[in-house]
Amino acid sequence: MFIQRDGFRRQRADGRLRSPTDLGPGKVRRKSTATVRTITPQIWMTRVQLERFGTFWDVDTKGGALPFWFPEPGRHGFPMRSDDGGVLLAADGSPLLISAWVLVMFSPDAEPPQDTTTADDLWPVSLSLDIMP
Repeated sequence: MFIQRDGFRRQRADGRLRSPTDLGPGKVRRKSTATVRTITPQIWMTRVQLERFGTFWDVDTKGGALPFWFPEPGRHGFPMRSDDGGVLLAADGSPLLISAWVLVMFSPDAEPPQDTTTADDLWPVSLSLDIMP
């Protein structure tokens, strides 16, 4: 199983409240600092992993209603870098990788996860996840 990073999308939440005025432009103020951000990763799974994912959806998240931890595709697994851009290394010479996990829920404003058949034994599964504040 791997998360496809090419084409990964992340959307900022809009925590603003707009109010009309009698004249001129409307007023805008911050409504909340606890806004939800949405990410739409695509995960490639084997048939066995796809079956396990079905159980995860049905049982572990109760049909998508419970939160879970998920690696943030835009940061997790990338090498850490110094101020000058060089890759930071561990004592054994291997790169130090960023560990970035976020608490997410399947987005109630989107369709449930969808998988697509392919000629290979890999199935792309499209997700819409809300990162909890």
